[in-house]
Amino acid sequence: MPVSCRRAVITLLPKKGNLQDIKNWRPVSLLCVDYKILSKALATRLGKAVEQVIHRDQTYCVPGRSMVDNVHLIRDVLEVSSSLGINTGLISLDQEKAFDRVEHSFLWKVMEKFGFSAGFIAKIKVLYNKSESVLKFNGGLCAPFRVRRGVRQGCALSGMLYALSLEPLLNKLRSKLQGLFLPGLNGNMVLSVYADDVVVFVRDQKDTDILVDIVRDFSSASAARVNWKKSEALAVARLDVSSSETPGLTVALCRSKTLCLQQLVDAVGPELSDAQALGSLLGLHSVRVAQRILSSGARSSALRKKDC
Repeated sequence: MPVSCRRAVITLLPKKGNLQDIKNWRPVSLLCVDYKILSKALATRLGKAVEQVIHRDQTYCVPGRSMVDNVHLIRDVLEVSSSLGINTGLISLDQEKAFDRVEHSFLWKVMEKFGFSAGFIAKIKVLYNKSESVLKFNGGLCAPFRVRRGVRQGCALSGMLYALSLEPLLNKLRSKLQGLFLPGLNGNMVLSVYADDVVVFVRDQKDTDILVDIVRDFSSASAARVNWKKSEALAVARLDVSSSETPGLTVALCRSKTLCLQQLVDAVGPELSDAQALGSLLGLHSVRVAQRILSSGARSSALRKKDC
């Protein structure tokens, strides 16, 4: 593949926070049509395999999964834990420049361990080996520079490649943490993940300490980095999730079911009230059922018919 096809134009999109800090800008790679056709073809093939490789608690870029599942899961955990007085801690890890810190050599090794063929990995390497970028700013382009790390946000493959690179960390957490044991649940619950948004369910201080050790080891192997100052935790009941190894971790106490659910409703927006209207319309007795059995498009369609 010629250099012109492997060269991307990077444009910066603002995130929250102080925009004088370069960390608060998100780089998006604008790629040529030839690159997009090849990456889409490879992504279509990869999509048929990732469901068997990536655990069901990771819902990003896996066909048939949705981030709505994560919202429902966390809401249900808060509701049940508060109702039954179960000590529960939720720690949301902030991955610093998550997509940009993926080490290519580490990613190829992970794919090899997951059983992908050398031929398929070689096809993906064609897109990343000796790749270049130019940065667009002030109406102009800088000189080309070599990209030796990261998956491109704007590439059809990037989501699945990132999810694969993160899976070794998640597998380690699943095997080492106690997590939560809730009534009616077969096994323990450890994670809720959407791309680089990792929420870890911890049972006690020991889980928090183990989490820190595992994250440190993974960072050494993969170049990934967790920003503890931007990470957040929510403690239900009387659980202490803080640790001397997590400086700057913001911990909010949630000892009331009403408070827990209100925090979640604030994040979800008007979907709960829509679901209540749907429950009445469809004869459903549970708001949760109304939310889960219909996609967002189906909910909107049903509500429009109700208003007619």
